[in-house]
Amino acid sequence: MRIKNLKYFFIYTQNVTEMQKMFLYNSSLTSLDLSHFNTVNVTAMNDMFSLMTSLTQINFGANFDTSNVTDMTDVLSVDKFSEFGFVAF
Repeated sequence: MRIKNLKYFFIYTQNVTEMQKMFLYNSSLTSLDLSHFNTVNVTAMNDMFSLMTSLTQINFGANFDTSNVTDMTDVLSVDKFSEFGFVAF
């Protein structure tokens, strides 16, 4: 079974410091609901969403805090993300 969205999954992330390559090369996910992700302690997000060829929607939510992130290299390195209208976090 391939997971197509993470809408109803709760992942405890409050103590996580590195999320690099978390979803790298995941070709089955079409949407991500990260509104429950607490990323205040995360310092690395490089390649987090890279090469996700089917992804069309992300909900970051209020707790998706990137203020402590020092490495965001290629965090959104997919051509499709231009459709999202992302300018900055």
